[in-house]
Amino acid sequence: MAIGLPSGVVGDPIDTSAQEGLLDRMQNTWGIWRRFDVSEYDASTPRKAANTKGAYTAEQWSLATKQNVVQVVDSPDRTTYVRPIRVSLSNDVDLGGKTVTNRLNNFEEVLPAGTIGQPLQVNAGQWLVDVSGTQYWTTEQPTREVLSVTGSPGVATLRYASNHAGDPEGTYNQNPNTGTATHADGSPLNPPARLFGDSEPIPDTAGTGPQPWEFTSASGISIDASELGPSVWTIEYQIAQSVTTAVIDLSLNLPGGGLYTDYVWLVDALLWQRQHTTLSRTTTSQQVTFLGDSTAALAIPGYQDKLTATLVADNGITATEVADIDWSWVDSGTIRIARAVFNPRAIYTLTYEALSADQSDAAYVRLEWRSSATNTFSAPGAAPAPAWTTVTPGFVVNRAHQYHQLRATFHNVEDYRDVRLYGLGLRGVHLYGAAPDAPGILIPVP
Repeated sequence: MAIGLPSGVVGDPIDTSAQEGLLDRMQNTWGIWRRFDVSEYDASTPRKAANTKGAYTAEQWSLATKQNVVQVVDSPDRTTYVRPIRVSLSNDVDLGGKTVTNRLNNFEEVLPAGTIGQPLQVNAGQWLVDVSGTQYWTTEQPTREVLSVTGSPGVATLRYASNHAGDPEGTYNQNPNTGTATHADGSPLNPPARLFGDSEPIPDTAGTGPQPWEFTSASGISIDASELGPSVWTIEYQIAQSVTTAVIDLSLNLPGGGLYTDYVWLVDALLWQRQHTTLSRTTTSQQVTFLGDSTAALAIPGYQDKLTATLVADNGITATEVADIDWSWVDSGTIRIARAVFNPRAIYTLTYEALSADQSDAAYVRLEWRSSATNTFSAPGAAPAPAWTTVTPGFVVNRAHQYHQLRATFHNVEDYRDVRLYGLGLRGVHLYGAAPDAPGILIPVP
C-alpha cells in the first residue's frame, strides 16, 4: 500500500510510535527502508483509529449486510472475521437433510457381509459438515434443485439468490454462462449455470433471437416458449455469498476537525485463503548422468509415459535418439538405460513431462468499491446507487467523495474453511492540509 521512507534530515529520530512485533527496518541489497506509523486516533476512550474506516471489529461487522455469510466473533475483537456459511454449488447445499457447509471426503463405507466368504457390502457416501459444525455420513448423492415453471415464456424462482447474473442492484438480462467475475485471461470465473428439462440440458446460448433461457433477477429465470414442454425442470448454479460494509462516512471522527479530503484513502482488506494443491505437467529437458547400475535420477519427478519422453545421446559429433526399447522408467524420478547401448563418452538429455505441484486459492474473492458525494446508497427516494468497481487492496479511491462502500463476493466455495475475511475498509494517509503526517510516502493521486 504505502511505504514510509526516512526523511533524509540529519538527526532524524527513529520512529518510536510503531507497534511492537512489526519490523521497523528492512534491509535489501542496496539500502535500508524504515517503516513509519501514520496511524491517527480520535478523542474517544479508549481511543480508536481515525484514519481506518470500514469493518474490522465485531461491532462494525454486525452492521454489514451479509448474504449466506456468517460473522465469527473472536477475542481479541480485531480477530473477528466473516466467512461463507455454505458451499457455492446449489446441488450440494442440502444433502442428507442438512445444510452442507463443507464436504470432508468422498469415499466408500465398507461393511461386513454377515457371512464368511461372501463379498463385503460397499455403500458409496461421503462425510459432510452441517451449519452447526456437526460431522455426519450420508449416502445421498447431489441432486439438482427442482423448479416450478409457470406461464409462457416459463418463469421460475430459485431457492437461493444466484451470483451468475450481474450486480444484485442492477439488471440481469444476461446469458447464464456469464459470471460476474473473471479469471486473469477474461474467461468467466463461475461454472455455467445449467438448466435441465426432463434431465436433458437446455442450451444456454442462441445464435440469433431470444436466449433459450436467462436470468431475470438474482433468484429468477425465464425460459423461452420454444423450449417449454418438459414436465420436470431442474437447475444447478452458484449461490450468491457476499458481505457489504455499512456506508462509510469519511468525515466522521477525524482528529482536530480535519478534512477527509486532506487524506489519500486506499482500499484495505485482510484476507486468509486456503490453498489447493494440484499436479500439473510441464515439458522439461534435463541432462542426466547414468550410474554404475545404469540408472539416472531426475531433478523433477516425471509422468511415466515414454510416448511423451525422448532420451538423446550426444557424442560430440551427432545427437541420436535412444530407441524406446533401450531405456525405461524405473519410477517417477528414475530412468534406466540398457548397458548394451550405453556410451560413457556421450552426454544424455531427457525431454519429458515433469510433474509439478501448483498452489492456487481454493475459493475466489472479488472486492468491489463504490462512492458518492452524497449518501445515495440507502436513503429512501434517493437517486440510484453508484455502480460497483472491481478493486484490489491498495487501490486509491476518489477522495473528493465523502461516502463509500465496499463489498466482498465469495466464489467457488467448496468448504466453509476456504476463506476468512478479517477486515474490509479504507485506510487514510494524511498527506495534505493542516499538520500532514506521512513522511516520505509517495502515492499516485487520481
